[in-house]
Amino acid sequence: MAATTAAAKHQDDPQEVAVLFGSQTGNAQDVAEDLKRQICRSAKYGRLRVRSCTCQALDDFDVTTLPLRTIAIFVTSTTGQGDPPDNMRKFWRFLCRKSLPLRTSLPDLYYAVFGLGDSSYPLYNVVARKLYKRLEDLGAEPMVPLLPLSLGDERAPKGGHFAALDRWVDALLASMARVTGAEGDGRPPPEAEDEAERCPLRASVVPAPAPGSRAVAFDLEAEARRCFEALGGAAWRSSSSLTFGTLASNEPMAAAREGEEPRDVRRVEIDLGEGAAWSPGDALAVVPSQRQDRVDAFLDRIGRHSDEWVVLGDGGDGGEVGQPDPSRAVHLGTLIRYCLDATSAPPRSYFFQVASRFVGGGGENEDLEREKLRELGQRAGRDDLWEYCTRERRSVLECLQDFPSVQLPLEWALALCPRLQPRQFSISSAQDDRGDRGACELTVAVVNYKTPWKREIEGLCSTHLRDLEAGSGEADKVPAWVERGSLRLGILSGALLGTGDGRRIGQESCAVLVGPGTGIAPFKALADHLTRLESRGQIARDARILVFFGCRAEEGDFLHQEFWEKCAEESDLFRRPGGFVAAFSRQNRGLRLAKGSGAAVLEGRPAGALGLPQYSTLNKYYVQDAIEACREDVHEIVHLRGGAVYVAGSAGQMPKDVRAAIAAAIGGRQGLSEAEAEAYMRNLESSRRYQVEAWA
Repeated sequence: MAATTAAAKHQDDPQEVAVLFGSQTGNAQDVAEDLKRQICRSAKYGRLRVRSCTCQALDDFDVTTLPLRTIAIFVTSTTGQGDPPDNMRKFWRFLCRKSLPLRTSLPDLYYAVFGLGDSSYPLYNVVARKLYKRLEDLGAEPMVPLLPLSLGDERAPKGGHFAALDRWVDALLASMARVTGAEGDGRPPPEAEDEAERCPLRASVVPAPAPGSRAVAFDLEAEARRCFEALGGAAWRSSSSLTFGTLASNEPMAAAREGEEPRDVRRVEIDLGEGAAWSPGDALAVVPSQRQDRVDAFLDRIGRHSDEWVVLGDGGDGGEVGQPDPSRAVHLGTLIRYCLDATSAPPRSYFFQVASRFVGGGGENEDLEREKLRELGQRAGRDDLWEYCTRERRSVLECLQDFPSVQLPLEWALALCPRLQPRQFSISSAQDDRGDRGACELTVAVVNYKTPWKREIEGLCSTHLRDLEAGSGEADKVPAWVERGSLRLGILSGALLGTGDGRRIGQESCAVLVGPGTGIAPFKALADHLTRLESRGQIARDARILVFFGCRAEEGDFLHQEFWEKCAEESDLFRRPGGFVAAFSRQNRGLRLAKGSGAAVLEGRPAGALGLPQYSTLNKYYVQDAIEACREDVHEIVHLRGGAVYVAGSAGQMPKDVRAAIAAAIGGRQGLSEAEAEAYMRNLESSRRYQVEAWA
C-alpha cells in the first residue's frame, strides 16, 4: 500500500489517532464509534502502536490542528443533493478553501475515508469521494484506496454497508500497523471482543423533585427540552430552533379501492407559532413520540419505571465521581419516549456484545442465550444479525424480550439504545403573504409493511402523526423544526427568495416538476407560493410550470386534487407548455389539465405495443409514460426556454426511469444519439438544472 513508502518516519513514537464522522441519521457515527473501540482494543494488546484514539463529529474537531496529526480516519454519509451532513459542513467549507496550498498542506498526514450511501441515489457516496480526493490533493497519504473498499452500500445484499466495511477495516488496521511500526495485521485478538468495557454513560436514579416543583406541575415541553439537552448529540444540532408545534388538523386524503391493499395518506397541519418561516422546498423535521405502552414495556423489562428521575453524565475513565446533582435530573419516561428509540430501531452489533456479558438470573437457557448473543455480536455472525435484526426491524425491546436472561443495567440500556432520529417531511404549503402564518401542511403516507418473516412493521413517525388528535391538549404537541430542503428551487427570482440561507438562486422562469405519490408535496408548496405571487403581478408573464404526478387511481389516490384543478383552471403558470399531468398506474392512463385547454386524457398502450421504451411497464401508466406523452412540452420548457427539472419521491427505480424519460424526450426532439443525450443530462445536473430529492 501507499502508506508503506514513508511509514518509517512515524514509527518512533506511538501515534494519536482521530476518528472523525459526518453523520445525519447516526449510522456513520455508529461505525466511527465501533472503529474507535477496535483501535483501542488493538492498541491494548500491542497490535497497534497507538497512544490514544478519539472519536468526534467533524464540526467538533479543530480542523486547524489537522496538519499536526499523523493519522486521521473519516466516516461520512451523503445527504440531499450530494451535500455533507449537518455536523460536517463547517469542516468541509474550511477544507475547500482555495487558499490552502495543494500537495503541501497535509504532508505528514495518513488518512482513510469510509462512505455510507445508497446506490439507488444518483449522487451515491459523493461526499466520501470528494473528501478522499480533497485530502489527497492537499498532500495527505491514503492508507486504504477509495475503490473497491471504501464505499459502503446500504443496498448490498446480506449485510448492507457491512459487506464493504469489514474488508475496509481489515485493510485499514493492517496499514495502520505498518505506519505505526507494529507487527501483524493490526486486528485485536478474538478474546478482546468478550472483554468488559466501561459504560460511556453514567445514569444515577435520584428522588423525584420536591413537592410543588417539576414532579407535581409537570410540563411535558419543558421536560422534553431538558432531555434533549441532557442527551445532546448530532441528532439535535438543529434543536436550537426546536419548537413544540400544535396539531391544527389531521385528515385522511387517500382511500383504497375494492380489492386493493389499504393505503393511508394524511394531510397534517401543524401550527409552529409566530416567527416560524419556511420557503418552498423546505422540510419539517419531526421528532416522533413512541407509544407510552411500549415505553412502559421497555422500562419494565430493564426493571425501571416511567416516573423515575435520573441524572445523566459521562462514564469517564473510572475515577471517583461526585454525587449526582438533583437539579440536573430528567424524567426517565420522557427521556425514552422522545430521545431514545427503544421500540422501533434495530440495535447495532455492539448491543449483543454487551448484552452477552449481562446474562444471569438463573434461567434454564442462560448458556444458550449467551452463546447466541456472542455470535450475533461478532463479525462471524454478521449474516445472522442481518437476518434476525436488520431485515426484520427488531427493536431493542423485542431483542430483550427474545433473550429473557439478559439483565441489562440502566446505564447500558440507555447507552445502547439508538438515538431517536427526527424524520423529515417536505412542507406542502406556502406561508401567507405577510409571512406570519405559522401553520405548515405536511403530506404524510403512513408506513406499514410486512417483513420477509411476515412481521407487521409500522413507521414510527408516520403512525405517531396519524394517531394525533387536534385539540387533545399536551398530547397534540409535536416537537419539530424547519430545515432547508435539498431541492434548490431556482424558479423563484432572487429578489423574492433572498440569498441569506445559501440556497441556489436561478434565472429560470419555467420548470418541470415530477413528484409521484407524496413526492408531490414540495411542488404543491411551490405552486401555492407562485400563484400567490402571480396574483400580485410578481411573476414573469412567460413563467410556466409543468407538473407530473403519479398515483394508483384517480379515485381515492389523487392527492390535493382540488388544489391542482383550481391551479390548472385559473393560473397562467399552467398554460401550455405548462400544466398538470396525473399518471394513474392501475388505470393505464393519464389526465392532463391546463388553463385554456381543459382536460385531456392520455391513453395507455395496449399490451405488446411496439416501440415501448425500456423504462416502461406493460399495462401500467407511470410518470415516465406521461413525460413521453408530453415530450414536446418538456422539450420546450427545458431546452428552448432554459428551464429546470426537479424530481421528488421514493428512491429506487423511479429516479432512474424519470431521468431516462427526460433524456428521451429532449434527445428525441433534438435528434441526439444516446451518448449525446447522456452528455446533455450530465450538463443539466452539473449546472443544477436537474435535481433529485429521493428517500428510501
